[in-house]
Amino acid sequence: MSYPEFLLFIHEKGLSPKTKSMAEGEQVKIKDVVSHRTNKIQWVSIASLMYSINNIWKKINDGFDAYQKEQNEACLDLLTNKLGIYKKLDNWIGWTSPALSASLTKLHDEAVS
Repeated sequence: MSYPEFLLFIHEKGLSPKTKSMAEGEQVKIKDVVSHRTNKIQWVSIASLMYSINNIWKKINDGFDAYQKEQNEACLDLLTNKLGIYKKLDNWIGWTSPALSASLTKLHDEAVS
């Protein structure tokens, strides 16, 4: 912004320069307002407090459930892909029933693919 544009801007907005004492007075007022805000205790209703506590616990439980789901999926992946639990079960108890052996073989094939 050029200087003439700046002067037009000041004139349009009705701004005027302030003296040093005026600026210092406003700075003191601003500091008073800020210190008053930070030192003031804000009271809330019991319903708002209960809502906040319930919301916090809900978020904690949601985070725990998401973590537990990830752990369950990792454990299932370990058992099915790395250890081949379906194949081992087929070898161990598959001889009891051809249908059981076929279902375990199908589960193993699905887990591998």
